[in-house]
Amino acid sequence: MGYKHLGIDERIYIENQLKFKLKISEIAKNLNRIISTIIREVNRNKDNNHYFSLIAQNKAENRKQSHIYFHKFKNREVDTKIKTFV
Repeated sequence: MGYKHLGIDERIYIENQLKFKLKISEIAKNLNRIISTIIREVNRNKDNNHYFSLIAQNKAENRKQSHIYFHKFKNREVDTKIKTFV
């Protein structure tokens, strides 16, 4: 099973459950996620010590857009030419 990013629905759920003081372990269990995923999400996206789903979603989208992807060339001839320039 591959990694699946958290969606806005899950982030809204996390925000609501944190407001009701539900434990991180319970939130993870209810979302069928590992605890570290929820802890990382909350710590990475909290704003002024509070977690807001819309801010978290915005931060995640910004990180995704600023990330540079490098793809391997499927054409070996092009890949070889590129490697000779590097």
